[in-house]
Amino acid sequence: MPAHLVVDASVAIAGGESEHPTSSLCRQFLEEAVMGDHILIMTEEIEREWKNDEKPRSYAWLRRFYARGKKKILWLEQTVDPDLRDDLDRVAYSDKSRLAMLEDVHLLEAARASDYNVSSLDDTVRKIFVKVAGQVEKIQEIAWVNPGIATETGVDWLKAGAPNEHSRQLGYKDDSN
Repeated sequence: MPAHLVVDASVAIAGGESEHPTSSLCRQFLEEAVMGDHILIMTEEIEREWKNDEKPRSYAWLRRFYARGKKKILWLEQTVDPDLRDDLDRVAYSDKSRLAMLEDVHLLEAARASDYNVSSLDDTVRKIFVKVAGQVEKIQEIAWVNPGIATETGVDWLKAGAPNEHSRQLGYKDDSN
């Protein structure tokens, strides 16, 4: 069964830059996403980030998904969740955390409307979401993968069908410590 992937533009931007390890990992991740059975989740806001004129590398990846056929991209309408946005606003522990969460909440909304996974290089906002996940049930089961970090094995995760593994979820608590 193909996985539905919410991929932040940061991954596509990095995937075309250089031979830097992060760029190479992102390219491998995107190549697997394009050539595999996976389906890119797209909303107006996500597309706007991918098509930004200042980010031609991400737009090039988007064109590759389109070139593989209409079944490679699933458009979602009306993913905005005002209750989720209110919850995140309520639990923000600083103005900076509030701004960061509300800037990327569209990724979580798209994930909740599909297979509950996000791929992004933004570990700063991921840490914020992890910190507040105990107070916001709606985001606890969303898996977050950073394909630019080798130990997160993004390509292997895609090859396995992008399973929503408990240890990747924003609400995951490691009880072994």
